[in-house]
Amino acid sequence: MKHQTIYKQLGISHKNYTKLRNKYRFFAYITDLLTLDYVLNLDDDLVNGLLKDLHEALLHKSVLRGLDMALFTSMTCFKPDNLAFIRSLTQAVNHYHSHKWQYCMGTFDVNI
Repeated sequence: MKHQTIYKQLGISHKNYTKLRNKYRFFAYITDLLTLDYVLNLDDDLVNGLLKDLHEALLHKSVLRGLDMALFTSMTCFKPDNLAFIRSLTQAVNHYHSHKWQYCMGTFDVNI
């Protein structure tokens, strides 16, 4: 799923989407999961649940930094089975999130 698809389904602008991704680690992590859904082979139910979680997170922006969402909401990502699965994907998502394309600034040896 592309970032453009995600923010359109959430009904927010690209600017607000980017601000939320930069400000809230939870929001960035879930959106990274959604952008990697084709690589990680995420179940359609989980993908739809994560989108609902993002909708709910937008409704509760004031507690995005706290544990209140985990304790007092019924978000898909905090269900025990899903949480264990999502935690197992952490290494792949963190690598994706922090990856920077670093090319050598010298000459490239390209054989065509």
